[in-house]
Amino acid sequence: RDKCVGDPPGFLAPEKTPPLTAKGCKCKMPWKYESGAIPGREVTYIGCSDIDSPNKAWCAVDPELSDEDCGMRSDDSKATLSGYGWTNWDYCMDEVKPHEQGVLPDPVEDVKTLNGCTCSLPYDFTPSDVGVSQTFTTCNRYGIANGGAHTDWW
Repeated sequence: RDKCVGDPPGFLAPEKTPPLTAKGCKCKMPWKYESGAIPGREVTYIGCSDIDSPNKAWCAVDPELSDEDCGMRSDDSKATLSGYGWTNWDYCMDEVKPHEQGVLPDPVEDVKTLNGCTCSLPYDFTPSDVGVSQTFTTCNRYGIANGGAHTDWW
């Protein structure tokens, strides 16, 4: 296991400042969400994710750093200040180049790690909090032993 570096920016660890959304909101960091793809499991995300929205990254809007009406109101019953801790969401301003899930983009870009290794893409991995093997075509932030996303891409 090694940390990924390089281009596109989606391979880098997230910046300390929250990402901006398409409507100028600030993403909540970190934020929780229970995906329809992983029912019954609340996962913690840092920055943008395309969970439940392939190739269209989004995030929970930070209610403390953004206007009250910034973004779009979620229809998820847990999207309350006492539930997930957020009520609105929005698509992220900067997105990685879209490509079909499980399929490498063409041309394939070399992805290097901090130790200078070249990542082997695609690869299969079973995140501990998902329990089902996933095929990844980019670096990921899933935890190996702990649930949720980590701050480093690997």
